[in-house]
Amino acid sequence: MSELRWNPLLGEWVATATQRQERTFMPPPDHCPLCPTKPGGFPTEVPEQTYDIVVFENRFPSLQPDPPAPAVKGTELYPVRPARGVCEVVLYSPIHSSTLAREPITQIYKLIQVWTDRFR
Repeated sequence: MSELRWNPLLGEWVATATQRQERTFMPPPDHCPLCPTKPGGFPTEVPEQTYDIVVFENRFPSLQPDPPAPAVKGTELYPVRPARGVCEVVLYSPIHSSTLAREPITQIYKLIQVWTDRFR
């Protein structure tokens, strides 16, 4: 169940997504869903052995295009609304241990272009 709850102390909406408890957590290295698929290996979210930048739909999203009604009833002080939106995973390097700080400026520029495209 995903829903957005208003936090009056923070003055912002907070996503609550209980179904995300079922997501993959700390898989063994040879079963990592974010690593490129190796020939004859465990199939991952990335079907190619290498890539520049890859984007795919999150299998455990906190937001959904057509969300169900909230599980709790909101109040005037604590309003609640459906968690409408889209969640995608963006991978910017096939090197699993890489960090954004280690990437060249050209790769960071491409990543910003991808973020801009996906936001639009």
